[in-house]
Amino acid sequence: PESLLVPGNLPRMIEETLEFLRHELRQKRIEMDCQLPEVLGEIRFDRVQMRRALLNLIRNAAEAMPKGGKLRLWVEKRNEEAVIHIEDTGIGIPSEVIGKIFEPFFTTKEVGTGLGLAIVEQIIHDHGGQVICHSKVGHGTTFSIILPLDETK
Repeated sequence: PESLLVPGNLPRMIEETLEFLRHELRQKRIEMDCQLPEVLGEIRFDRVQMRRALLNLIRNAAEAMPKGGKLRLWVEKRNEEAVIHIEDTGIGIPSEVIGKIFEPFFTTKEVGTGLGLAIVEQIIHDHGGQVICHSKVGHGTTFSIILPLDETK
């Protein structure tokens, strides 16, 4: 299906998504730290799909912190790109696994389809962007979503 990439306010959509998850995160003893820019520049995205990608990444981060922890989300403008960072203080991803995390059906969880990150990557790819993961076992993981800004305005 053709995704609907329309100009929108990405920081506000992120804020709404976090508001939606606030209760869930609090129950899991996860402290939220969010820094969003007032102005980001024109960005085209599919609200439903982008929200789905964020929910996936934030819930994954929460699952990586079974005893609670800190989730930090910030957005920066870098050249002609917007970069959304989602950082957790969780268990981390072993280096021998990190190359496979975006593969469909790959999972390290007891329960799970292994499709979450494959879907996230597909969504970001459909937006002309990319998603990168940095992780250190025992220290946490950061996912960075890089999206092109529409600078034709």
